[in-house]
Amino acid sequence: MKYVTPKYTLTLLENAIGEKEFNNAKKCAEYLKQDISRQNLSVKETNILICYGGGKDSTWALVFMRLVQLILKSSDGETFRLRIITMIHLGTTKDVI
Repeated sequence: MKYVTPKYTLTLLENAIGEKEFNNAKKCAEYLKQDISRQNLSVKETNILICYGGGKDSTWALVFMRLVQLILKSSDGETFRLRIITMIHLGTTKDVI
């Protein structure tokens, strides 16, 4: 398996998501840094939790926060941990699992 660098992944996501949403992700990264700083924490000590249900909305949220994560890594050299909870319930299809 070939290793894909975070910088290359960032470039791919930037091209796929479009300029408007990429700029929104950059704003989100800045807001997140400011909020973390106000709480006297560091970015690398922070965990961000995403609930993933397999649908389009949770997939979008996951990709968006991965983009924010990569933006912080490329600009500051450190980033938060992204934690994902898979929400399995009686209506969850086999494809999602």
